[in-house]
Amino acid sequence: CHQTWSILQRRHLSLNTNSSNVQQMAALLHGDPRVRTLAVKGTGLSAEGAQALVTLSTVPWMTTLTLDLAGSRIGDAGAQALAALKDAPSVTALDLSLVNN
Repeated sequence: CHQTWSILQRRHLSLNTNSSNVQQMAALLHGDPRVRTLAVKGTGLSAEGAQALVTLSTVPWMTTLTLDLAGSRIGDAGAQALAALKDAPSVTALDLSLVNN
């Protein structure tokens, strides 16, 4: 049971990120083939942070991506960058919250 929990825990991640660590988080996830479902809560992200999250669209094994970027400062440039996520080849479910941006 513990082994099953460990496997599932790594396949379905829920992470918090901010402007200081978003690029590092995206780079680490890019190389992890176990992650299938990712939920990210980003606080205080800028347009550059949003662009770093867009790199997740090329992760071939991720099927579900939830981004809660409420209260960030991504602006028009960040929103345009995030629009590319709709074309991610492996993502079959995308949930994006941009409230108060």
